[in-house]
Amino acid sequence: MDLEEITYSLPSTQTFLDSIARSVGQNVVIVLLPDNLSREMVGRLVRIRLDMMAGFSFCELSDPGRSDPLTASSEAMNASWASDRTRRNIENLLRCAGLPDFLYVHRIGSDGLRWCDFIENWANERLQLRNSGRAKVPSLCVISKLRDFGFRLPQGEGITYRWWWGFPSALEMRLACRIANERDGNSIEVGRWREHVLPALVGSDVQLAQEIWTELDKDIDYMIGSLMDFWDNVEEPAMLSSVDALLEAVKNHQSAFAIGQELPEDLWEPWAKGRLVYTPEHGLEVHPALLSHSGHRVEVEKRLWRGQAELLLPVLNEIRLRICTQFTDAYGIDWPFKWRAPANGYELEQVKITPLATELGHIHYLFANADPGHPLDAVVHLSGLALNARNMRNQIAHNKLVVYREFELLCQERNRVGC
Repeated sequence: MDLEEITYSLPSTQTFLDSIARSVGQNVVIVLLPDNLSREMVGRLVRIRLDMMAGFSFCELSDPGRSDPLTASSEAMNASWASDRTRRNIENLLRCAGLPDFLYVHRIGSDGLRWCDFIENWANERLQLRNSGRAKVPSLCVISKLRDFGFRLPQGEGITYRWWWGFPSALEMRLACRIANERDGNSIEVGRWREHVLPALVGSDVQLAQEIWTELDKDIDYMIGSLMDFWDNVEEPAMLSSVDALLEAVKNHQSAFAIGQELPEDLWEPWAKGRLVYTPEHGLEVHPALLSHSGHRVEVEKRLWRGQAELLLPVLNEIRLRICTQFTDAYGIDWPFKWRAPANGYELEQVKITPLATELGHIHYLFANADPGHPLDAVVHLSGLALNARNMRNQIAHNKLVVYREFELLCQERNRVGC
């Protein structure tokens, strides 16, 4: 199972790649990646998308090595200088005949500051040549980690940034889980649990989702341990003590982000270090593995809970409604208060309007207080399901986590009694 492959084939990633393809014909494009993302993987995705651009030609620079940016770029493009005496600079490079439409640079190497100046000059010279009426002037597409530039980005007109940010959504992550579960042949219960809990926990980190794919049916302590292991590069006390400050900073940036949108500068470093995740559904959040590693267990439990709640509440309500329907068919519409009325006055009012308003607590109460020979003996096979559903509903209602085994047993009991 390759969750990454599935996720990156979905619409938001393709929208991001399309934005690169649209921009590269107009401006110099810099694709910025966080540290925890594979440069090779992104490079492959961008390369595939660039290959699809009809009418455009490009050359690739995989690694400049020890060469300076100008030398590495001119060699990659097989530049034919006007003469041996031609001054080797960006302006003359862009005037060379027979150049491709753009140069695709996979990495800039260790000399980020020189590349920063080089990109700025390229963008500036390209604009001047275009404004002077030159029809074809090569553009530039660079894939880089933010730290490659020493956190100082090239500036100037004619430079477009595309940040690997704002995708995939939790909805897409759920779809990816569905596809992966079907490929793996997992049970329906395991599949549904993963589809809801995994996206709620990992946010937009597909690598983390891949890492803990087989561990979501374990208990919370095991999950916390797995998240801590994932974040094994965060061990310095200074880094861990800054998590509280990062949580506070995140609260100040709760506006929605578009796919590929530039981040506020105070979030550059935590984003670059992989400390942040973002989905349209849940907004900007601190990475769950960092939270686990730094002892913020409650924050991690909140994310597990929201995934469980989204799965379980509709399931439990459907069980409640089906039990209510069976009771109504067997005993008429007054069964909720025929033998014992709900203790809550509001619930009593509601069940008099419709028996479908009866809560699981009252259904269990009726079973628990039915003497031998009671009419409810005819549906006593539903008592265990009602009890389990009530208990699980109370857990979720009080922000307590459910373990996968409890959900599995509920589904088995539901199938057994045909409800």
